[in-house]
Amino acid sequence: MSSSKLLLAPCVVFAIIVLGWSTSLLSFDEPSVASLQNQIKNLQRDLQGFDKMKEEYIHEEIELAWEKQHLSELNEQQTELNSGLSHLTESFKQEVSAQRDNQRQISRALSSLHESNQKMRARDMRVLKELNEESVKAHGKLNEEHQEYVVLNDVLGEMRQLLEIQRSGLRGAPKS
Repeated sequence: MSSSKLLLAPCVVFAIIVLGWSTSLLSFDEPSVASLQNQIKNLQRDLQGFDKMKEEYIHEEIELAWEKQHLSELNEQQTELNSGLSHLTESFKQEVSAQRDNQRQISRALSSLHESNQKMRARDMRVLKELNEESVKAHGKLNEEHQEYVVLNDVLGEMRQLLEIQRSGLRGAPKS
C-alpha cells in the first residue's frame, strides 16, 4: 500500500468516531454522566488505537525507506556486476578470437609443412629410385667388367703359359 492510503485509513476511522461522538452530543437526550464517561473512554481508546496506528505507519515508513535504500544499493551492485560481466564477456570474446586466429595460423603452417613434407618425400622417393636404378646399372657394369677381367686374366694366364712354352723351345734360352 502506498503511504497516502495508509494515512487515509486512520483518518477515516477517526472521522467516523468524531462524527459518532458529535451526533451523540447533538441528540436531544440529555447525556448522562455515565454515558459521557463511557464516550470519553471510547474516544480515549480510539485515540490510543489511532496513536498505535500512527506509530505503525511511521515504523512502516521507516522500514520502507530502509528497503528503498537497500534496493537502491542492490541495483547499484547489480549495475556494477553487469558492467564487470560485460567487460569480462568482451575480454573473453577477444581472447577467443585471438585463439582462433592463432589456430588458423598454426593450421596453415602445419598444412604448408605437410605439403612440403609430401613434396620432399616424393622427391626423395624419386631420387632413391634413380639411385637404385643407377646402382643396379653400376653393379651390372661392374659384374660385366669383372667377368671381362676374369676372362682377360684367364687369357693372360694362357698367354703366359704359351710364352713359357715358346721360351722353353728356343735354343739358348735360360732355363729357369
